[in-house]
Parts: sequence; structure tokens; C-alpha cells
Amino acid sequence: MAHNEYAAELGRAWTLLREQRNDAAIEEFDKILRETPDQIDALYGLALAQRASHQRDAAKQSFERCLTKVRQGLDENPGMDRYEMMQRFVHQRLEEMGA
Repeated sequence: MAHNEYAAELGRAWTLLREQRNDAAIEEFDKILRETPDQIDALYGLALAQRASHQRDAAKQSFERCLTKVRQGLDENPGMDRYEMMQRFVHQRLEEMGA
């Protein structure tokens, strides 16, 4: 998927999530992840949408999958702010869920 196309699709998915159209957001994030399964922004958004839709187990799995990808990013790019911030965000969401 081209970067511009990915950015547009990701933007649509996040807009749906902000509008609390969680099921539609889940569909959009899933579509992105079918084409680019390692995208941490889409994984994080998917997990948030699943949590908002009371899909606790699915959200937990998505957060954990995101965390795995973030850790891989940190291994490849130690100290990179983007990955460190995302790692904190994911840990916070998992703690909120009691996971």
C-alpha cells in the first residue's frame, strides 16, 4: 500500500473512532491490517475501537500484538521517542483493562 493511501485510510479509521462509530472503525483498521499487518498505529486504533465496543478479549489481544511490534521497533531503533511513547500508551491501556 502506498504511503499516501495508507495515511488516508488510517485517517478515515481514526475519524470513525473519534465519532464513536466503533464497528466501522474496527472494519477500517482491520482492512488496513490485512494489507499491512505490522502497522502499530492501526493496531493501537483497532484495540481502542474494540475496547470501546466492549470486545475486551479482542482488545487485549490487539494491544498485546501492538506492544510486540513496538518492542521490535525499539530493538531496531533504541531510544526512538515514537516507540517509547507508544509503549507507554499501550501499557496504560492494558493496565486500565486490568491486564
